[in-house]
Amino acid sequence: MRTKITEAVFRKALDDEAEARAKRSAEVANALVREVDVQRQVTELLHSVGAFVARTNQNRASRVSPGLPDVIALLPRRLGVLFVEVKAAKGKQSDAQILFQARCEQAGEPYILGGVAEVTAYLESVGILL
Repeated sequence: MRTKITEAVFRKALDDEAEARAKRSAEVANALVREVDVQRQVTELLHSVGAFVARTNQNRASRVSPGLPDVIALLPRRLGVLFVEVKAAKGKQSDAQILFQARCEQAGEPYILGGVAEVTAYLESVGILL
């Protein structure tokens, strides 16, 4: 009986170690994802559901419209506009982006902060994706 308990404990330790290793690997992979790649994926997703997509970000610093989100999408089926501020895993909003988000919320306009998962969840919530 003692051998089985020891074996079970050993197997549990191996499983825990494998799980921890997988989690660390996923964290490293997420840290390596570039925001530009996430934006491309978001844009492709929105195009795939028939949205007109305008990308507003620039490769250089600009003071034209501080806080304007990276993607503005006109959704199909008269569902209006969707503002998307794309952020990779550890990305953080600027003060101007936070202010723009607050203005969207006050106006009742949808504003998504994140990436493909967040946009997918929104599209599902409005019935575009099932």
